[in-house]
Amino acid sequence: MKKILLFFSIILFLSACTGNQKTYYISMPSFKSSFEEHNNTKENGPKVKINEIEIIKNTFYSSYFEQSTLNQRINKSLELLKKQLFKDSKALLESKGYTIDNENPDYVFNITISANLYEDKVTRNSSLGGDSVESSFMIILEAQSHLNNLHQEDTFQSTTSSAKLDNPIILNYPIKGQASIESFRQVYSAVPTQVNESLAASALEIDKVFIAFYKEFTSSLKTNIKEIKEESKAQENLEAQDIKQDSKKEEKISPYQNNEVIIFE
Repeated sequence: MKKILLFFSIILFLSACTGNQKTYYISMPSFKSSFEEHNNTKENGPKVKINEIEIIKNTFYSSYFEQSTLNQRINKSLELLKKQLFKDSKALLESKGYTIDNENPDYVFNITISANLYEDKVTRNSSLGGDSVESSFMIILEAQSHLNNLHQEDTFQSTTSSAKLDNPIILNYPIKGQASIESFRQVYSAVPTQVNESLAASALEIDKVFIAFYKEFTSSLKTNIKEIKEESKAQENLEAQDIKQDSKKEEKISPYQNNEVIIFE
């Protein structure tokens, strides 16, 4: 009888150990565009080329975090953000009167996003539930955009935005340990939407930063990129023609051609 009770006690103990850590499904942050997709391009309006959005990830974290589910989730969020901002850029520029043209553009539009990740006070812990890491974490997202006029040097429209956590958050995430009994390990997932119970709240806080950043940046783009009018394009063409004509006049007037050197004695 004692053996039976001992057996059931062990089963209950193992169930408690394996049941403490759960895995939650948390969808990726949703970047919902506020731009209306309508083509408002002007006849003979300026042409713009949209370059691929550049993502710069500045990492100041441990090798543990590099392999964590949370880092995989941040990488996926950056991919989704990049994809949505490219679509938004096209819709916004067309609504402002620009024509998308990669072959013969008058303007070039660039966006650079910097993701700065900081991890501090890293402590590794081991228990029956497996190995885990506790640390302090901060994320700062920054963006810059430039709409450069290719016909006039140093003429561009720029936008900057940033968002971050209000304060560093405490992370507690499982890592791949050396435990021999699989049932004692904490749940570890490389799938960005499958988040360990101890990381769920932190993941949602970081999602809020991404969404706030997206809303602020797109709002700034909408405000700072000027709408094209017919007369402004005509004025640009006249200025470009004047520059070309002035250059030709200088070439005709100059007596020194082909780098000739004339010495007067």
